[in-house]
Amino acid sequence: MLNRKAIHPGTGVLRFEPLQQVYEQWRALTRSSERATLYHSEPWIEALRWTYGFEFRAALFECGGVAQAGVLFARVRRPLARWWVALPFSDECPPLSLERNSEDELFGPLCEQFGNERFEIRGMAARPNWQTADHFLAWHLDISGSTSALYRGLETNFRRNVNKALKAGITVEHGNSAQIVGRFYRLHLRSRRRMGLPCQPLRFFHALLQHFGDNVDIWLASHRQRDIAAIFLLSNGDTLHYKWSARYSSETSGAGHLLAWSLLEHCAGRFQRLDLGRSDVRNLGLNRFKHGLGGRSTPLPYAFYPVAPHDPPSSEVLSVRRRILTEVWRLLPEPLCRGIERFAYRYLS
Repeated sequence: MLNRKAIHPGTGVLRFEPLQQVYEQWRALTRSSERATLYHSEPWIEALRWTYGFEFRAALFECGGVAQAGVLFARVRRPLARWWVALPFSDECPPLSLERNSEDELFGPLCEQFGNERFEIRGMAARPNWQTADHFLAWHLDISGSTSALYRGLETNFRRNVNKALKAGITVEHGNSAQIVGRFYRLHLRSRRRMGLPCQPLRFFHALLQHFGDNVDIWLASHRQRDIAAIFLLSNGDTLHYKWSARYSSETSGAGHLLAWSLLEHCAGRFQRLDLGRSDVRNLGLNRFKHGLGGRSTPLPYAFYPVAPHDPPSSEVLSVRRRILTEVWRLLPEPLCRGIERFAYRYLS
């Protein structure tokens, strides 16, 4: 059983409380911290809670009743262990603080009081007694400028594929109706099935639509009345997040390139930044695509306590064991896959 409060020898108090009991403090911290992201936001948290039933707890370091630093965790079950993860299904959810040294006041007491627990924080380098996994890159693109400047930033091969798709007569549309969500999801299922990977349940995407509303935007590329590529986007403040993409198995026409470029044309100057998400450093194809679009990468460390897992969570580069599992998954009947995903996907977070 976790203790909820610990008095720090200095001037503050460490609290490790159910989120609903400290929501006002968490809201105040996210409003004040420059590091707050989509993954710290209430719509994202509520979509995860509604879909997967996660238990959320906030570790807050308070002085005078004001949260100076904090990190949000969800309880996640993994084989042979339970982890507190910040946050499942999120590229990054680093600690937030009013001042940089406030974070130091947070992690010392956290490990002292709850050293028998396992923690994972995405988007933070290891603190003393923690370990880091450096397997990921975070990709971003400045889209505050003009369309012409963004086009000049495309690599030559990327432009060639855009022109190829235009000549093929591929059409592009976007929106956020329930019908468009369904079209995206059918293509997303097909993509995940082809890769031998489970897929998020449809209710997750409906939860995102419910909680994010008009901040959801789905782009579809079609050819001869068949959807062949798709992008699912979420916006948060001045940042647009390129969250999921999907494509038809035989799509070699440059539809994905045209779709991404059409998105840039539409959003240039409307947002400051396009967050292209994370990628595994070893995923050469995905990294090439993001670089070709003009994206720039920075290291995205994950911190673990007390030790980093031998096989950190990444579906992009498969170990021998995971490769066997993907082959088995491809052979399972589709109704069985859907049934397993409905109840088990939360354990893959």
